Order: sequence, then structure tokens, then C-alpha cells
Amino acid sequence: MLHGHPSSFISGLMHSAYISCQNEFGNGSDRRRKTIIRNHLQDSRFFPKHAHVTRVEYNKVLSECFDTLQGRVNQEIESLIRDFHSVVADEGQIHEAQQAPELAWALGERVERTEGALNKTYRVLKELRN
Repeated sequence: MLHGHPSSFISGLMHSAYISCQNEFGNGSDRRRKTIIRNHLQDSRFFPKHAHVTRVEYNKVLSECFDTLQGRVNQEIESLIRDFHSVVADEGQIHEAQQAPELAWALGERVERTEGALNKTYRVLKELRN
């Protein structure tokens, strides 16, 4: 019985040829099966279809990765905003940065790391779009 992994691109594109081959039996069936497969590969625009399916799946995976990345960047920005709100003093109060210099230093480091990550992400996105 001819079949492939049900999620493979090739299996989907070859399905009709596989079904036709499974219906062949008896004397000369091996030759007829080979002819069916050869004709399917030559006449079905198999390779352009495979390229299209691969491109669609690649773009889908890439979009999912960028959606995840965007979500994480948004979380980091929200976290930074919360941190900034805790550093900014109300009128008449001493700035938290003055009260807790270690926190101010850590926040500055975090901002620099985030800025570096955002710059790197921007460069990667720019390269992928070109």
C-alpha cells in the first residue's frame, strides 16, 4: 500500500497518483504504477505546486514567530512603563532613583538591553523583508 506521512507536502501533492497506483494490480502493475507516478510528476505542475505550498507554510511560520516576538516586545514595553511610573516622583517627593540608586541602575540597564533587542529585531525584520 502506498502512502506517506499525512502532513507532508509531498503526500498531499502525490495523493491522487497514490490512489491511482493502489488501484493497479496484476501482471504489469509495477510498470503501470511507475508510469502513473512519472506522468503525475511531469504533467501535474508538481514542482510549482510544491514551491507554492512551501512558500505559504514558510510565511505562516514566519508570521507566527513575528506575532510571538511582537507580543514579547509589547510585554517588555509595558513592564518598562510600569517601572518608569514607579521611578517618577509625585510633587514634593524624592525621586525613587535617588532613594534606590540600585533600582535606577538596574532599570537603566534594562532599558539599554531592550533598546538593543529592539534595534536587532528591526535589523532582522528589515533583512527578511528585503
